[in-house]
Amino acid sequence: MSETQQSAAGNLAGPERTRLKDELAEMRGQILESRASRAALITGILVFLLFGKLGLTLAMALGLVAGAIVYFAKKVSLQKKLLSTIPGYDDERLRYWREQAALELVAAQKRSTMVRGTLVFVGVVLLIVWIIARVQ
Repeated sequence: MSETQQSAAGNLAGPERTRLKDELAEMRGQILESRASRAALITGILVFLLFGKLGLTLAMALGLVAGAIVYFAKKVSLQKKLLSTIPGYDDERLRYWREQAALELVAAQKRSTMVRGTLVFVGVVLLIVWIIARVQ
């Protein structure tokens, strides 16, 4: 019987419980970063597109500021939601949420890769349009 199966059968020992809490906090931290950065990038691009008529440089600056604001606001919000609840978990909930976080982390990494690829493509296209507008 493996260590995980043994600990799943009964209560967690102090070091095992601490390890699971630390792993859960680290996984949730990565999920939090992924969600916050995705929201910030999308917000920045939308603001850039909305204010593009005012001037591309101004639109880019506003997009960066809006993205930064959304990133930090989302990060604080998710920290309260995801990280502050961990100390109160009993052994069963700690095991359950650690497994769920592991699954969500894999899915979040796949989504982040797809979103970042798309955003890089859109960013390159917008940069080319900006350069062409500056040349003319």
